[in-house]
Amino acid sequence: MEQVANFVQGCISLLARFMIVAIFLFSAFDSKIRHFSQTAEYMGSEGIPNPRLALFGAIGLILVGGLSVLAGAWTRIGAAFLFVFLAAAT
Repeated sequence: MEQVANFVQGCISLLARFMIVAIFLFSAFDSKIRHFSQTAEYMGSEGIPNPRLALFGAIGLILVGGLSVLAGAWTRIGAAFLFVFLAAAT
């Protein structure tokens, strides 16, 4: 019975990680990577210095952080990357 509980807990943990990371990765691919130039122009119009470099950094934080959380490898570091992205974006 304990093995079943551990298996279910692992599956739920994986599903939860996937659902959280899906938000970040979808955001990165849909608005930041696909529309890179428009996003960089918008960031520049908001007064962000060197918007292209800042956008590359944001995409890097999202991708590295999201994929590490999803994979379950270095999850605390990945979560910290996502936190830094969110703190800078707000």
